[in-house]
Amino acid sequence: MAHPAVEAFRDWMVGEYRPDGAYDAIHVLEGPEAGYADLSVRLDIGKRSYYEARVALEAGELQVGFATEGRTINEEIEQMVLDNGGDLNELLADELCDLGGEPLPMEHFFERPAFRFIVRLPLGGPEGLEDAALRARVKQILKACHVLFQGSVDEA
Repeated sequence: MAHPAVEAFRDWMVGEYRPDGAYDAIHVLEGPEAGYADLSVRLDIGKRSYYEARVALEAGELQVGFATEGRTINEEIEQMVLDNGGDLNELLADELCDLGGEPLPMEHFFERPAFRFIVRLPLGGPEGLEDAALRARVKQILKACHVLFQGSVDEA
């Protein structure tokens, strides 16, 4: 059984984004289905792509960002980054600052089956998932990812 704070975070994510209507579906993955995490909440945007918040308690972090199983979409994003100066962190920082947030580093890597673009937020423990400031930060990062990546998804 999942920690109550993980369950509360899952319920918050589903409640926060389900009424939005901007996503094809919301998938909640737990246990082995979540890969290297305790929980993954995916906001599907078609073409095997999704925005995601992934709780990894053992690593002490919350991973927030975008993932795609489409090589073409990944290549579109990589080209967009190059066309805009080649610095993914700078592009994310610009979007986060526009949303009133502080810059954060973003990692880009392949983890079967998806290319991932994530920000790692530290968790002092599961109770950190209930923090209103952390949840606001998750929303900012997901919004910034939408602004950065949705055009590439739409083009592909």
